[in-house]
Amino acid sequence: MKYYLLTILVGFLASYANACDVCGCAVNAGGADVVPGVFQNYIGFRSNIRSFNSEHLILFEGEKPIQSKEWFHTSELHFRYSPIRRLQLFGFVPFNSVDKLEEGAKSRTGGIGDARIRLNWVAIDRIEYERNEYANVFLGTSLKLPTGRNEFREGESSLFHRNMLPGTGTVDVAFHLDAMMRRGNLGGLWSSTYMVRGTNEFQYQFGNLTVSQLTGFYKKEFSENTLMLELGVNFVDMQPDVDLRWNEVQIYSQGTMLSPLIRTTFMRNNWLLQATAHRAAWQNMAKGQVSHNYHFEIGLTYLFN
Repeated sequence: MKYYLLTILVGFLASYANACDVCGCAVNAGGADVVPGVFQNYIGFRSNIRSFNSEHLILFEGEKPIQSKEWFHTSELHFRYSPIRRLQLFGFVPFNSVDKLEEGAKSRTGGIGDARIRLNWVAIDRIEYERNEYANVFLGTSLKLPTGRNEFREGESSLFHRNMLPGTGTVDVAFHLDAMMRRGNLGGLWSSTYMVRGTNEFQYQFGNLTVSQLTGFYKKEFSENTLMLELGVNFVDMQPDVDLRWNEVQIYSQGTMLSPLIRTTFMRNNWLLQATAHRAAWQNMAKGQVSHNYHFEIGLTYLFN
């Protein structure tokens, strides 16, 4: 009887450990939402990929940890509309997917993600034509809606963490501050976001998120084209999730990362092509159990009045 109970206990622990307790990073902490053509309307499409290595928790001392790799993909349709110069309305509709490789087995989940709407107010709009100087400060707020799937499909709960599903099932509110200064061909951009994340119907509370980005740029115009090169850093801080059913803090869902970035933007007529790449220079993801490899993003935008 004791052996039988031990077998059940070990089986339960093993199934719990095989669930994705430590996996990648589900939050898309990409580039700023304010793009060149600051006061023009636009519609665009962008896609990014983020790669992570994860080391999963062990059950017994001396056991070899399970290693996995995760690739997070987000493709997003987005737009901006300005009814007046000082007011900007944004919309974002993402499609999210995750590919996972663990012990030679590949798994995937995905679907439509959580849509976002954002409102910006231009707090400072200063132009010095004689000195070719521009300075703008934007204050904004956004609302993330629970449009994406946040329930596990058959077999997914043993492969993916809840924050890896296409949607969260929560209503989240974010606050934004964006500043841009330019003199001649040189300038700088600062973007900062703080997101207050909610609790879904499964009593799972997602941790709040801070994202900041600081870049300097050089802009060169030639013929009908414009080329802009940006260099800077991206900072992400994710607070841990909490499973309110057991009041259990999900300590491996938190993380902090600082990554240098490079971005190039090419504009011709009303079209804008943008590519971004960054990789962590310093990170403490999931208590050191997760390592960020790279982040690539490319987008195409059409500007109109």
